[in-house]
Amino acid sequence: RVLKLAKRWNWLACGVLTVAKRGGRYFVVDGQHRLMAALKRSDIDRLPCLVFESAEMREEAVAFRDANKERRPITTFEQWNADRVAQDESTLFAHAIITNAGRSPSQTAGPATVRCLSAVVAASRNARQELCRVWPLTVRVCQGNALHERVFGALMYLECNLIDGQSIADRRWREKIERLGYKGILDAAHRAAAFYAKGGPKVWALGVMQELNKGGRTHTLSMRGEG
Repeated sequence: RVLKLAKRWNWLACGVLTVAKRGGRYFVVDGQHRLMAALKRSDIDRLPCLVFESAEMREEAVAFRDANKERRPITTFEQWNADRVAQDESTLFAHAIITNAGRSPSQTAGPATVRCLSAVVAASRNARQELCRVWPLTVRVCQGNALHERVFGALMYLECNLIDGQSIADRRWREKIERLGYKGILDAAHRAAAFYAKGGPKVWALGVMQELNKGGRTHTLSMRGEG
Protein backbone atom coordinates (compact mmCIF):
# COMPACT_ATOMS: atom_id res chain seq x y z
CA ARG A 1 0.00 0.00 0.00
CA VAL A 2 2.83 2.40 0.85
CA LEU A 3 4.62 1.69 -2.43
CA LYS A 4 1.41 2.25 -4.37
CA LEU A 5 0.82 5.58 -2.64
CA ALA A 6 4.42 6.66 -3.28
CA LYS A 7 4.27 5.73 -6.95
CA ARG A 8 0.93 7.41 -7.57
CA TRP A 9 1.24 10.38 -5.25
CA ASN A 10 -1.76 12.69 -5.28
CA TRP A 11 -1.77 15.80 -3.14
CA LEU A 12 -5.55 16.10 -3.24
CA ALA A 13 -5.93 12.53 -2.05
CA CYS A 14 -3.25 13.06 0.60
CA GLY A 15 -5.18 15.75 2.44
CA VAL A 16 -3.77 16.40 5.92
CA LEU A 17 -2.19 14.17 8.54
CA THR A 18 -3.64 14.17 12.03
CA VAL A 19 -0.82 14.61 14.52
CA ALA A 20 -0.76 14.56 18.30
CA LYS A 21 1.81 16.63 20.20
CA ARG A 22 2.72 15.11 23.55
CA GLY A 23 5.67 15.94 25.75
CA GLY A 24 7.41 17.92 23.02
CA ARG A 25 7.17 15.02 20.54
CA TYR A 26 4.87 14.50 17.58
CA PHE A 27 2.92 11.31 16.83
CA VAL A 28 0.98 10.64 13.63
CA VAL A 29 -2.48 9.49 14.69
CA ASP A 30 -3.98 9.26 11.22
CA GLY A 31 -1.87 9.18 8.06
CA GLN A 32 0.99 6.79 8.81
CA HIS A 33 0.84 5.20 5.36
CA ARG A 34 0.86 8.60 3.65
CA LEU A 35 3.85 9.64 5.74
CA MET A 36 5.79 6.47 4.87
CA ALA A 37 4.95 6.93 1.19
CA ALA A 38 6.16 10.55 1.24
CA LEU A 39 9.43 9.47 2.90
CA LYS A 40 10.10 7.24 -0.13
CA ARG A 41 9.94 10.22 -2.49
CA SER A 42 12.79 12.68 -2.96
CA ASP A 43 10.48 15.48 -4.07
CA ILE A 44 8.46 15.69 -0.82
CA ASP A 45 9.94 17.11 2.34
CA ARG A 46 6.81 18.50 4.00
CA LEU A 47 3.26 17.31 4.53
CA PRO A 48 0.26 19.33 5.69
CA CYS A 49 -0.76 18.44 9.24
CA LEU A 50 -3.36 19.23 11.83
CA VAL A 51 -1.59 19.19 15.18
CA PHE A 52 -3.47 18.73 18.44
CA GLU A 53 -2.17 18.85 21.97
CA SER A 54 -2.38 15.41 23.59
CA ALA A 55 -2.07 14.52 27.24
CA GLU A 56 -1.59 10.75 26.96
CA MET A 57 -1.19 7.82 24.60
CA ARG A 58 -4.66 6.56 25.50
CA GLU A 59 -6.24 9.69 24.03
CA GLU A 60 -4.29 9.14 20.80
CA ALA A 61 -5.38 5.51 20.56
CA VAL A 62 -9.02 6.49 20.86
CA ALA A 63 -8.52 9.17 18.19
CA PHE A 64 -6.88 6.63 15.84
CA ARG A 65 -9.70 4.15 16.30
CA ASP A 66 -12.47 6.70 15.80
CA ALA A 67 -10.81 8.44 12.85
CA ASN A 68 -10.16 5.23 10.96
CA LYS A 69 -13.61 3.80 11.60
CA GLU A 70 -15.04 6.74 9.69
CA ARG A 71 -12.77 6.24 6.67
CA ARG A 72 -12.29 2.50 6.30
CA PRO A 73 -12.98 -0.66 8.25
CA ILE A 74 -10.05 -1.14 10.58
CA THR A 75 -8.66 -4.63 11.00
CA THR A 76 -9.41 -6.71 14.06
CA PHE A 77 -5.80 -6.42 15.14
CA GLU A 78 -5.79 -2.62 14.75
CA GLN A 79 -9.00 -2.46 16.78
CA TRP A 80 -7.42 -4.72 19.41
CA ASN A 81 -4.28 -2.62 19.74
CA ALA A 82 -6.21 0.65 19.88
CA ASP A 83 -8.65 -0.65 22.49
CA ARG A 84 -5.84 -2.06 24.61
CA VAL A 85 -3.92 1.21 24.63
CA ALA A 86 -7.21 3.00 25.31
CA GLN A 87 -7.55 0.78 28.41
CA ASP A 88 -10.81 -0.84 27.32
CA GLU A 89 -11.55 -3.13 30.28
CA SER A 90 -12.95 -6.04 28.25
CA THR A 91 -9.94 -6.00 25.93
CA LEU A 92 -7.52 -5.87 28.86
CA PHE A 93 -9.23 -8.89 30.43
CA ALA A 94 -9.07 -10.78 27.15
CA HIS A 95 -5.39 -9.88 26.79
CA ALA A 96 -4.69 -11.15 30.29
CA ILE A 97 -6.26 -14.57 29.78
CA ILE A 98 -4.57 -14.98 26.40
CA THR A 99 -1.10 -14.16 27.68
CA ASN A 100 -1.61 -16.15 30.88
CA ALA A 101 -2.28 -19.14 28.65
CA GLY A 102 1.15 -18.70 27.10
CA ARG A 103 -0.17 -17.30 23.83
CA SER A 104 -0.01 -13.88 22.23
CA PRO A 105 -2.59 -11.87 20.28
CA SER A 106 -1.74 -11.93 16.59
CA GLN A 107 -2.94 -11.35 13.05
CA THR A 108 -1.86 -14.89 12.19
CA ALA A 109 -3.04 -18.22 13.56
CA GLY A 110 -0.50 -20.53 15.15
CA PRO A 111 0.16 -22.81 18.13
CA ALA A 112 1.38 -19.89 20.24
CA THR A 113 -1.04 -17.18 19.12
CA VAL A 114 -4.72 -16.22 19.25
CA ARG A 115 -6.26 -14.71 16.14
CA CYS A 116 -10.00 -14.77 17.00
CA LEU A 117 -9.57 -11.65 19.11
CA SER A 118 -12.97 -10.08 18.47
CA ALA A 119 -14.69 -13.28 19.65
CA VAL A 120 -12.66 -13.38 22.87
CA VAL A 121 -13.31 -9.68 23.56
CA ALA A 122 -17.05 -10.12 22.90
CA ALA A 123 -17.11 -13.02 25.36
CA SER A 124 -15.15 -10.96 27.89
CA ARG A 125 -17.69 -8.16 27.56
CA ASN A 126 -20.95 -10.12 27.42
CA ALA A 127 -20.37 -13.51 29.06
CA ARG A 128 -17.37 -13.31 31.33
CA GLN A 129 -18.40 -16.00 33.80
CA GLU A 130 -18.94 -18.46 30.96
CA LEU A 131 -15.65 -17.40 29.38
CA CYS A 132 -13.78 -18.10 32.61
CA ARG A 133 -15.22 -21.61 32.68
CA VAL A 134 -14.64 -22.36 28.98
CA TRP A 135 -11.26 -20.73 28.38
CA PRO A 136 -9.04 -23.24 30.24
CA LEU A 137 -10.78 -26.11 28.43
CA THR A 138 -10.37 -24.37 25.08
CA VAL A 139 -6.66 -23.83 25.71
CA ARG A 140 -6.14 -27.50 26.62
CA VAL A 141 -8.04 -28.77 23.60
CA CYS A 142 -6.09 -26.47 21.27
CA GLN A 143 -2.68 -27.19 22.77
CA GLY A 144 -0.11 -27.50 19.99
CA ASN A 145 -2.57 -26.10 17.44
CA ALA A 146 -4.02 -22.79 16.41
CA LEU A 147 -6.73 -21.65 18.79
CA HIS A 148 -9.42 -22.05 16.16
CA GLU A 149 -12.44 -19.75 16.12
CA ARG A 150 -14.71 -22.76 15.52
CA VAL A 151 -13.46 -24.52 18.62
CA PHE A 152 -13.77 -21.45 20.82
CA GLY A 153 -17.07 -20.37 19.26
CA ALA A 154 -18.67 -23.80 19.62
CA LEU A 155 -17.65 -24.26 23.26
CA MET A 156 -18.63 -20.71 24.25
CA TYR A 157 -22.03 -20.97 22.58
CA LEU A 158 -22.69 -24.31 24.28
CA GLU A 159 -21.76 -22.97 27.70
CA CYS A 160 -23.95 -19.89 27.27
CA ASN A 161 -27.01 -21.76 26.03
CA LEU A 162 -27.18 -25.09 27.86
CA ILE A 163 -30.34 -25.68 29.89
CA ASP A 164 -30.94 -26.94 33.43
CA GLY A 165 -27.68 -25.65 34.85
CA GLN A 166 -25.59 -27.84 32.57
CA SER A 167 -21.98 -26.85 31.96
CA ILE A 168 -19.31 -28.26 29.69
CA ALA A 169 -16.84 -27.36 32.43
CA ASP A 170 -18.32 -30.15 34.59
CA ARG A 171 -16.04 -33.14 34.82
CA ARG A 172 -18.24 -35.50 32.76
CA TRP A 173 -18.47 -33.18 29.77
CA ARG A 174 -15.01 -31.73 30.12
CA GLU A 175 -13.49 -35.19 29.83
CA LYS A 176 -15.67 -36.07 26.82
CA ILE A 177 -14.63 -32.85 25.09
CA GLU A 178 -10.97 -33.58 25.76
CA ARG A 179 -11.40 -37.07 24.33
CA LEU A 180 -13.17 -35.66 21.29
CA GLY A 181 -10.16 -33.41 20.87
CA TYR A 182 -9.21 -30.63 18.55
CA LYS A 183 -9.78 -32.48 15.30
CA GLY A 184 -12.99 -34.06 16.53
CA ILE A 185 -14.48 -30.68 17.44
CA LEU A 186 -13.47 -29.14 14.12
CA ASP A 187 -14.87 -32.12 12.19
CA ALA A 188 -18.17 -31.93 14.10
CA ALA A 189 -18.43 -28.20 13.46
CA HIS A 190 -17.63 -28.71 9.77
CA ARG A 191 -20.28 -31.41 9.38
CA ALA A 192 -22.89 -29.23 11.03
CA ALA A 193 -21.97 -26.26 8.82
CA ALA A 194 -22.31 -28.46 5.72
CA PHE A 195 -25.66 -29.86 6.91
CA TYR A 196 -27.18 -26.48 7.71
CA ALA A 197 -25.45 -24.78 4.77
CA LYS A 198 -24.20 -22.03 7.07
CA GLY A 199 -21.70 -21.49 9.83
CA GLY A 200 -21.52 -19.53 13.03
CA PRO A 201 -21.16 -20.43 16.72
CA LYS A 202 -24.69 -21.84 17.06
CA VAL A 203 -24.26 -24.25 14.15
CA TRP A 204 -20.80 -25.30 15.30
CA ALA A 205 -22.15 -25.86 18.82
CA LEU A 206 -24.97 -28.05 17.48
CA GLY A 207 -22.42 -30.25 15.73
CA VAL A 208 -20.28 -30.60 18.84
CA MET A 209 -23.31 -31.26 21.06
CA GLN A 210 -24.44 -34.05 18.75
CA GLU A 211 -21.03 -35.70 19.05
CA LEU A 212 -21.00 -35.37 22.83
CA ASN A 213 -24.48 -36.89 23.11
CA LYS A 214 -23.67 -39.95 21.02
CA GLY A 215 -24.28 -43.13 23.00
CA GLY A 216 -26.07 -41.30 25.77
CA ARG A 217 -29.65 -42.08 26.76
CA THR A 218 -30.38 -40.22 29.94
CA HIS A 219 -27.47 -37.82 30.52
CA THR A 220 -27.36 -35.66 27.43
CA LEU A 221 -26.76 -32.02 26.73
CA SER A 222 -29.61 -29.77 25.58
CA MET A 223 -29.56 -26.20 24.38
CA ARG A 224 -32.33 -23.63 24.70
CA GLY A 225 -34.61 -23.58 21.69
CA GLU A 226 -33.39 -26.92 20.38
CA GLY A 227 -36.05 -29.16 21.84
